[in-house]
Amino acid sequence: MRRSVEEVEMSNTSDVQAPTMTERIHTILCTLASIATGKTALVSATLTGAYPDPSEEAVKVTPAQARKHLNRYMDNAAASSRFCDNLPASHTHALDVTYTISAGKNKGTSVPALAYGLVRIRREDKRNARQARRADALKAAAANGGVWFAAGVVSKDGKPVEYPNASQASKAWAREHVGADWWKGDKTAILGRAVISQGSVPAETPAPATSTTANTDDAAIIAAAQALGSKASTVKGARKFLASLS
Repeated sequence: MRRSVEEVEMSNTSDVQAPTMTERIHTILCTLASIATGKTALVSATLTGAYPDPSEEAVKVTPAQARKHLNRYMDNAAASSRFCDNLPASHTHALDVTYTISAGKNKGTSVPALAYGLVRIRREDKRNARQARRADALKAAAANGGVWFAAGVVSKDGKPVEYPNASQASKAWAREHVGADWWKGDKTAILGRAVISQGSVPAETPAPATSTTANTDDAAIIAAAQALGSKASTVKGARKFLASLS
């Protein structure tokens, strides 16, 4: 089975590729199918939701429970992905069906159909959860001085992107102005150059006196400048020195 490039996780210590989420879920499904026609066994996953979610904690599953879980997963996958709506009724045969991704950067990749259909549901759930957390964080920021902006960072429709804190805004500035691999350089110095602001006015626009403008943590900015040879002991001096390097 070919790997989904999007899901491949690289080890920090070797070039060995970790299993993709599709492969991990497929393994869980195969384990459940084996239990369904065999004996009670342990499965390392959370099984009660719309899809099996890999977990460090193992749960005991009976054959009847395994069949119930598999039937639910097949129904959910069929309801959300057209390539899963005609899977064989047999769990074992259903797991043998593959699907070739037809669009996107993974076009042409062959994956287990049922597992991939469930991964798509999982991905959407995770995306919705992230969006909900971000919305809550932005609301909290708005109530505590305002959201944050990074100079030059806008959405597809040209609107300045809002961030819930200075750290995220600074990293967004770095990605936009230094590049996706900005973190491979001197992270402290790069983040120290970030032009960000808090309030209702984007960083690239002169802020009114009532708005709070800021960079990353003052001590970090000064430390970044001194590490590069500056004798500055104030934020103003450190920023001036860092600006001269860009």
